[in-house]
Amino acid sequence: MTDRELLLRKFALSAGIAPSSLSPLGGDASFRRYYRAGSFIIADSPPDTQKNHEFLKIDKALANSGIRVPEIIKADLEHGFFLEEDLGDLSFARALNEKRERALYQKALSLASDLALADIEDLPPFDGDFIKTEFEIFREWYLKERLGLSLDADENALLDDTRSFFIRECLSQPQVPMHRDFHCRNIMLKGDELCLIDFQDMVKGPLCYDSASLIYDCYIKLPEDLALPLVKYAYEQARGRGLWKGSYDEYNHAFVATSLQRHVKVLGIFSRLHLRDGKDGYLKDLPRVMSYCMGEAAELGLDAFGSFLARVSELPCAR
Repeated sequence: MTDRELLLRKFALSAGIAPSSLSPLGGDASFRRYYRAGSFIIADSPPDTQKNHEFLKIDKALANSGIRVPEIIKADLEHGFFLEEDLGDLSFARALNEKRERALYQKALSLASDLALADIEDLPPFDGDFIKTEFEIFREWYLKERLGLSLDADENALLDDTRSFFIRECLSQPQVPMHRDFHCRNIMLKGDELCLIDFQDMVKGPLCYDSASLIYDCYIKLPEDLALPLVKYAYEQARGRGLWKGSYDEYNHAFVATSLQRHVKVLGIFSRLHLRDGKDGYLKDLPRVMSYCMGEAAELGLDAFGSFLARVSELPCAR
Protein backbone atom coordinates (compact mmCIF):
# COMPACT_ATOMS: atom_id res chain seq x y z
CA MET A 1 0.00 0.00 0.00
CA THR A 2 1.43 3.40 -0.99
CA ASP A 3 1.81 6.36 1.35
CA ARG A 4 -0.96 8.11 -0.57
CA GLU A 5 -3.32 5.18 -0.06
CA LEU A 6 -2.57 5.18 3.66
CA LEU A 7 -3.39 8.88 3.86
CA LEU A 8 -6.64 8.27 1.98
CA ARG A 9 -7.63 5.53 4.45
CA LYS A 10 -6.79 7.81 7.37
CA PHE A 11 -8.93 10.64 5.93
CA ALA A 12 -11.85 8.27 5.30
CA LEU A 13 -11.71 7.03 8.88
CA SER A 14 -11.61 10.61 10.19
CA ALA A 15 -14.84 11.26 8.27
CA GLY A 16 -16.49 8.15 9.73
CA ILE A 17 -16.19 6.14 6.52
CA ALA A 18 -14.86 2.59 6.36
CA PRO A 19 -11.98 2.51 3.84
CA SER A 20 -13.26 -0.83 2.56
CA SER A 21 -16.42 0.92 1.33
CA LEU A 22 -14.55 3.23 -1.07
CA SER A 23 -15.34 2.60 -4.73
CA PRO A 24 -13.05 4.23 -7.34
CA LEU A 25 -14.69 6.43 -9.96
CA GLY A 26 -13.38 7.39 -13.40
CA GLY A 27 -10.65 10.02 -13.35
CA ASP A 28 -10.32 13.20 -15.39
CA ALA A 29 -7.55 15.01 -17.20
CA SER A 30 -5.84 16.02 -13.95
CA PHE A 31 -4.08 14.03 -11.25
CA ARG A 32 -7.19 14.00 -9.04
CA ARG A 33 -8.87 10.70 -8.15
CA TYR A 34 -12.41 10.19 -6.91
CA TYR A 35 -14.05 7.56 -4.73
CA ARG A 36 -17.70 7.01 -3.91
CA ALA A 37 -18.34 6.40 -0.24
CA GLY A 38 -22.00 5.72 0.45
CA SER A 39 -23.77 9.04 -0.21
CA PHE A 40 -20.50 10.98 -0.40
CA ILE A 41 -17.53 11.47 -2.72
CA ILE A 42 -13.95 11.56 -1.52
CA ALA A 43 -11.60 13.50 -3.79
CA ASP A 44 -7.91 12.62 -3.65
CA SER A 45 -6.34 15.87 -4.86
CA PRO A 46 -2.54 15.94 -4.32
CA PRO A 47 -1.59 19.39 -3.00
CA ASP A 48 1.68 19.53 -4.94
CA THR A 49 -0.15 19.51 -8.29
CA GLN A 50 -3.74 20.64 -7.59
CA LYS A 51 -5.27 24.01 -6.73
CA ASN A 52 -6.99 22.92 -3.54
CA HIS A 53 -7.15 26.28 -1.81
CA GLU A 54 -8.64 27.80 -4.95
CA PHE A 55 -11.18 24.97 -5.21
CA LEU A 56 -12.38 25.55 -1.65
CA LYS A 57 -12.55 29.33 -2.04
CA ILE A 58 -14.34 29.26 -5.39
CA ASP A 59 -16.80 26.58 -4.24
CA LYS A 60 -17.89 28.87 -1.42
CA ALA A 61 -18.06 31.97 -3.63
CA LEU A 62 -20.12 30.21 -6.29
CA ALA A 63 -22.53 28.83 -3.70
CA ASN A 64 -22.92 32.33 -2.23
CA SER A 65 -23.70 33.60 -5.75
CA GLY A 66 -26.53 31.07 -6.09
CA ILE A 67 -24.70 28.65 -8.39
CA ARG A 68 -25.16 24.98 -7.58
CA VAL A 69 -21.84 23.35 -6.69
CA PRO A 70 -20.98 20.31 -4.55
CA GLU A 71 -21.11 20.94 -0.84
CA ILE A 72 -17.69 20.46 0.78
CA ILE A 73 -18.30 18.64 4.05
CA LYS A 74 -14.72 18.11 5.21
CA ALA A 75 -11.37 19.23 3.82
CA ASP A 76 -7.78 18.26 4.57
CA LEU A 77 -5.81 20.90 2.68
CA GLU A 78 -2.46 19.76 4.05
CA HIS A 79 -2.74 16.35 2.41
CA GLY A 80 -5.27 17.16 -0.31
CA PHE A 81 -8.48 15.28 0.50
CA PHE A 82 -12.09 16.46 0.34
CA LEU A 83 -15.32 14.87 1.49
CA GLU A 84 -17.97 16.15 -0.89
CA GLU A 85 -21.65 15.85 -1.61
CA ASP A 86 -22.34 13.15 -4.19
CA LEU A 87 -24.02 14.76 -7.20
CA GLY A 88 -24.73 11.40 -8.81
CA ASP A 89 -23.71 10.03 -12.20
CA LEU A 90 -25.89 12.03 -14.59
CA SER A 91 -23.57 14.39 -16.43
CA PHE A 92 -24.81 16.88 -19.00
CA ALA A 93 -23.34 14.64 -21.70
CA ARG A 94 -25.33 11.63 -20.52
CA ALA A 95 -28.54 13.63 -20.13
CA LEU A 96 -28.66 14.83 -23.71
CA ASN A 97 -31.33 13.42 -25.96
CA GLU A 98 -33.31 14.77 -28.87
CA LYS A 99 -36.38 15.60 -26.81
CA ARG A 100 -34.69 18.00 -24.40
CA GLU A 101 -31.38 18.79 -26.05
CA ARG A 102 -32.14 22.42 -26.93
CA ALA A 103 -33.74 23.15 -23.54
CA LEU A 104 -30.77 21.70 -21.68
CA TYR A 105 -28.31 23.75 -23.68
CA GLN A 106 -30.31 26.91 -23.10
CA LYS A 107 -30.38 26.18 -19.38
CA ALA A 108 -26.60 25.67 -19.38
CA LEU A 109 -26.05 28.91 -21.30
CA SER A 110 -28.13 30.70 -18.67
CA LEU A 111 -25.82 29.15 -16.09
CA ALA A 112 -22.84 30.53 -18.02
CA SER A 113 -24.36 34.01 -17.66
CA ASP A 114 -24.89 33.39 -13.94
CA LEU A 115 -21.23 32.46 -13.71
CA ALA A 116 -20.16 35.63 -15.54
CA LEU A 117 -22.05 37.68 -12.96
CA ALA A 118 -20.79 35.75 -9.92
CA ASP A 119 -18.95 37.61 -7.17
CA ILE A 120 -15.55 35.91 -6.95
CA GLU A 121 -12.58 37.86 -5.68
CA ASP A 122 -8.96 37.63 -6.79
CA LEU A 123 -9.36 35.43 -9.85
CA PRO A 124 -6.19 35.34 -11.98
CA PRO A 125 -6.48 37.37 -15.19
CA PHE A 126 -6.74 35.62 -18.54
CA ASP A 127 -4.33 38.22 -19.90
CA GLY A 128 -1.83 38.41 -22.73
CA ASP A 129 0.78 36.36 -20.88
CA PHE A 130 -1.80 33.68 -20.08
CA ILE A 131 -2.90 33.47 -23.71
CA LYS A 132 0.73 33.31 -24.89
CA THR A 133 1.37 30.42 -22.51
CA GLU A 134 -1.65 28.52 -23.82
CA PHE A 135 -0.66 29.12 -27.43
CA GLU A 136 2.84 27.82 -26.78
CA ILE A 137 1.34 24.55 -25.52
CA PHE A 138 -0.01 24.15 -29.06
CA ARG A 139 3.32 25.02 -30.65
CA GLU A 140 5.36 22.75 -28.36
CA TRP A 141 3.13 19.75 -27.70
CA TYR A 142 1.08 19.49 -30.90
CA LEU A 143 3.37 20.82 -33.60
CA LYS A 144 6.76 19.88 -32.19
CA GLU A 145 6.22 16.85 -29.95
CA ARG A 146 3.24 15.16 -31.62
CA LEU A 147 3.83 16.04 -35.26
CA GLY A 148 7.63 16.36 -35.08
CA LEU A 149 7.64 19.64 -37.02
CA SER A 150 10.61 21.95 -37.25
CA LEU A 151 9.09 25.31 -38.18
CA ASP A 152 10.81 27.78 -40.46
CA ALA A 153 10.92 31.55 -39.92
CA ASP A 154 7.81 32.25 -42.01
CA GLU A 155 5.77 29.61 -40.17
CA ASN A 156 6.84 30.94 -36.77
CA ALA A 157 5.96 34.47 -37.88
CA LEU A 158 2.50 33.27 -38.94
CA LEU A 159 1.99 31.62 -35.57
CA ASP A 160 3.16 34.74 -33.74
CA ASP A 161 0.65 36.84 -35.73
CA THR A 162 -2.12 34.37 -34.92
CA ARG A 163 -1.22 34.46 -31.24
CA SER A 164 -1.38 38.28 -31.30
CA PHE A 165 -4.81 38.05 -32.96
CA PHE A 166 -6.05 35.85 -30.11
CA ILE A 167 -4.75 38.26 -27.51
CA ARG A 168 -6.46 41.24 -29.15
CA GLU A 169 -9.75 39.42 -29.57
CA CYS A 170 -9.88 37.99 -26.06
CA LEU A 171 -8.87 41.20 -24.30
CA SER A 172 -11.32 43.34 -26.30
CA GLN A 173 -14.30 41.55 -24.74
CA PRO A 174 -15.86 42.24 -21.32
CA GLN A 175 -13.74 40.43 -18.74
CA VAL A 176 -15.81 38.25 -16.41
CA PRO A 177 -15.41 35.19 -14.17
CA MET A 178 -15.03 32.18 -16.46
CA HIS A 179 -14.83 28.48 -15.75
CA ARG A 180 -12.35 27.64 -18.57
CA ASP A 181 -13.70 24.07 -18.95
CA PHE A 182 -17.43 24.69 -19.23
CA HIS A 183 -18.41 21.63 -21.24
CA CYS A 184 -20.63 18.56 -21.22
CA ARG A 185 -18.47 16.61 -18.75
CA ASN A 186 -18.21 19.34 -16.11
CA ILE A 187 -21.92 20.00 -15.65
CA MET A 188 -23.96 17.52 -13.63
CA LEU A 189 -27.72 17.15 -13.31
CA LYS A 190 -29.24 16.49 -9.91
CA GLY A 191 -33.00 16.52 -10.25
CA ASP A 192 -33.77 19.61 -12.31
CA GLU A 193 -30.65 21.46 -11.18
CA LEU A 194 -27.49 21.98 -13.20
CA CYS A 195 -24.46 21.62 -10.93
CA LEU A 196 -20.99 22.85 -11.77
CA ILE A 197 -17.80 20.89 -11.05
CA ASP A 198 -14.07 21.14 -11.79
CA PHE A 199 -13.93 24.91 -11.35
CA GLN A 200 -10.62 25.32 -9.49
CA ASP A 201 -8.93 26.79 -12.60
CA MET A 202 -11.34 29.71 -12.96
CA VAL A 203 -9.96 33.01 -14.20
CA LYS A 204 -11.27 36.42 -15.19
CA GLY A 205 -11.41 36.55 -18.95
CA PRO A 206 -13.45 36.97 -22.14
CA LEU A 207 -17.22 36.84 -21.88
CA CYS A 208 -17.70 34.45 -24.82
CA TYR A 209 -15.28 31.78 -23.58
CA ASP A 210 -17.54 29.53 -21.50
CA SER A 211 -20.49 29.65 -23.90
CA ALA A 212 -18.16 28.84 -26.81
CA SER A 213 -16.67 25.98 -24.79
CA LEU A 214 -20.15 24.49 -24.39
CA ILE A 215 -21.59 25.01 -27.87
CA TYR A 216 -18.39 24.01 -29.69
CA ASP A 217 -17.58 21.25 -27.21
CA CYS A 218 -14.44 19.21 -27.83
CA TYR A 219 -16.36 16.00 -27.03
CA ILE A 220 -19.65 16.61 -28.88
CA LYS A 221 -20.16 18.31 -32.24
CA LEU A 222 -23.62 19.83 -32.55
CA PRO A 223 -25.37 20.12 -35.91
CA GLU A 224 -25.28 23.64 -37.30
CA ASP A 225 -29.06 24.00 -37.07
CA LEU A 226 -28.72 23.66 -33.30
CA ALA A 227 -25.36 25.35 -32.72
CA LEU A 228 -26.17 28.62 -34.50
CA PRO A 229 -29.47 29.25 -32.66
CA LEU A 230 -27.65 28.52 -29.41
CA VAL A 231 -25.02 31.17 -30.21
CA LYS A 232 -27.91 33.60 -30.79
CA TYR A 233 -29.43 32.53 -27.47
CA ALA A 234 -26.08 33.13 -25.71
CA TYR A 235 -25.99 36.60 -27.28
CA GLU A 236 -29.53 37.36 -26.10
CA GLN A 237 -28.60 36.23 -22.60
CA ALA A 238 -25.53 38.47 -22.60
CA ARG A 239 -27.46 41.47 -23.93
CA GLY A 240 -30.42 40.94 -21.62
CA ARG A 241 -28.23 40.73 -18.54
CA GLY A 242 -26.08 43.73 -19.37
CA LEU A 243 -22.95 41.74 -20.20
CA TRP A 244 -22.68 42.75 -23.88
CA LYS A 245 -23.39 46.14 -25.45
CA GLY A 246 -22.62 45.48 -29.12
CA SER A 247 -24.45 43.89 -32.03
CA TYR A 248 -25.00 40.22 -32.72
CA ASP A 249 -22.48 40.28 -35.57
CA GLU A 250 -19.84 41.70 -33.23
CA TYR A 251 -20.72 39.09 -30.63
CA ASN A 252 -20.56 36.24 -33.13
CA HIS A 253 -17.13 37.38 -34.35
CA ALA A 254 -15.84 37.47 -30.77
CA PHE A 255 -17.47 34.11 -30.10
CA VAL A 256 -15.79 32.38 -33.04
CA ALA A 257 -12.40 33.98 -32.32
CA THR A 258 -12.56 32.89 -28.70
CA SER A 259 -13.59 29.38 -29.70
CA LEU A 260 -10.64 29.14 -32.09
CA GLN A 261 -8.24 30.28 -29.37
CA ARG A 262 -9.55 27.55 -27.10
CA HIS A 263 -9.48 24.83 -29.73
CA VAL A 264 -5.89 25.62 -30.74
CA LYS A 265 -4.90 25.35 -27.07
CA VAL A 266 -6.76 22.05 -26.79
CA LEU A 267 -4.76 20.54 -29.65
CA GLY A 268 -1.71 21.08 -27.46
CA ILE A 269 -3.36 20.02 -24.21
CA PHE A 270 -4.70 16.72 -25.59
CA SER A 271 -1.32 15.97 -27.16
CA ARG A 272 0.41 16.67 -23.85
CA LEU A 273 -2.02 14.44 -21.97
CA HIS A 274 -1.10 11.63 -24.35
CA LEU A 275 2.66 12.16 -24.61
CA ARG A 276 3.54 13.33 -21.10
CA ASP A 277 0.81 11.85 -18.92
CA GLY A 278 -0.01 8.62 -20.76
CA LYS A 279 -3.69 9.55 -21.11
CA ASP A 280 -4.47 8.28 -24.60
CA GLY A 281 -8.25 8.63 -24.45
CA TYR A 282 -8.12 12.20 -25.73
CA LEU A 283 -6.47 11.29 -29.04
CA LYS A 284 -9.80 10.28 -30.58
CA ASP A 285 -11.06 13.83 -30.04
CA LEU A 286 -8.21 15.55 -31.90
CA PRO A 287 -9.79 15.24 -35.39
CA ARG A 288 -12.98 16.91 -34.12
CA VAL A 289 -10.99 19.73 -32.55
CA MET A 290 -8.93 20.22 -35.71
CA SER A 291 -12.13 20.34 -37.76
CA TYR A 292 -13.40 23.12 -35.51
CA CYS A 293 -10.11 25.00 -35.92
CA MET A 294 -10.14 24.94 -39.70
CA GLY A 295 -13.79 25.97 -39.90
CA GLU A 296 -13.30 28.82 -37.45
CA ALA A 297 -10.15 30.07 -39.17
CA ALA A 298 -12.08 30.17 -42.45
CA GLU A 299 -15.00 32.04 -40.89
CA LEU A 300 -12.63 34.63 -39.40
CA GLY A 301 -10.73 35.12 -42.66
CA LEU A 302 -7.50 33.74 -41.21
CA ASP A 303 -6.68 32.11 -44.52
CA ALA A 304 -2.94 31.67 -43.99
CA PHE A 305 -3.42 30.06 -40.59
CA GLY A 306 -6.22 27.89 -41.96
CA SER A 307 -3.97 26.70 -44.79
CA PHE A 308 -1.24 25.90 -42.28
CA LEU A 309 -3.66 23.85 -40.19
CA ALA A 310 -4.96 22.02 -43.26
CA ARG A 311 -1.41 21.16 -44.27
CA VAL A 312 -0.33 19.80 -40.89
CA SER A 313 -3.61 17.91 -40.44
CA GLU A 314 -2.71 15.81 -43.49
CA LEU A 315 0.52 14.54 -41.94
CA PRO A 316 0.36 10.80 -41.15
CA CYS A 317 1.15 11.42 -37.47
CA ALA A 318 -1.80 13.82 -37.18
CA ARG A 319 -4.35 11.12 -37.94
